[in-house]
Amino acid sequence: MRIGELARRAGVRVVTIRFYESEGLLPAASRSDNGYRDFPSSMATRVRFIRRGQELGFTLAELREFLAASDLRAPLDGEVRAHARRKLADLDLRIGDLGRVRAALETLLRRRRCALPEAACPIVAALGDDRARPSARPMASAKRAADPSAKPRKTKRNGSVASSSRSLGRPSSPRTRSTRA
Repeated sequence: MRIGELARRAGVRVVTIRFYESEGLLPAASRSDNGYRDFPSSMATRVRFIRRGQELGFTLAELREFLAASDLRAPLDGEVRAHARRKLADLDLRIGDLGRVRAALETLLRRRRCALPEAACPIVAALGDDRARPSARPMASAKRAADPSAKPRKTKRNGSVASSSRSLGRPSSPRTRSTRA
């Protein structure tokens, strides 16, 4: 199947397929006589696995390790097993967080208002209390500092981190840019 059909079946854009291919997450597709990529239908499952894994918080490196182990049909090596254990511990923390948020939302719905005079809003209390989580996740900047393969962040001339609408998950448009006279 061609790349557009693969993208449609997997629920992603064509550029995502190309990115996954360039990152080594997808094997290089064979080429037809006219030069088009020709993917087997099994690649749709692989692409959905990668996309869903990202949505669940797995890094591309972690997904690559799982795919390699799957491709080889071999037992997991020590490093992959260690990653899996760390991810499992992180998932346990997230499940605890989600349980607290769920309880806070139920409380909020029962109260029918966010804050009572004697208590903070339950959702703020559930997510803002540093005691609610035994081991806080490291901040993104700490992860970036610990990961030598991480791409450097773009900074402005004054040293502050450049903010872009794309990093906030919003598409940039000419209307949202401010103009100064």
